[in-house]
Amino acid sequence: MTESNITDVAPHKLCRSVRERLGITQAQLAEIMGVTETTIIRWEADPNTSPHAREMSPTAQRVLFWMLQPGRPAVWPRTTRAGWPIK
Repeated sequence: MTESNITDVAPHKLCRSVRERLGITQAQLAEIMGVTETTIIRWEADPNTSPHAREMSPTAQRVLFWMLQPGRPAVWPRTTRAGWPIK
């Protein structure tokens, strides 16, 4: 997967994949992304089976993609505002 085709990935699969790889909860990802836990739950819902699924913005998809990349930009936070470490 490359950044140029990130929007080709089903957003609900991308969101869950990021969480599982980082070993964090929906609440922790919500804190990192600056959204509510309910938003994460809706982002992870399959739009084909859930009436509560919410479309994720292309910017949010890019941030999730970057979170999966090796290394970390120099300005990447080491912890969230709540103090959770980011692996």
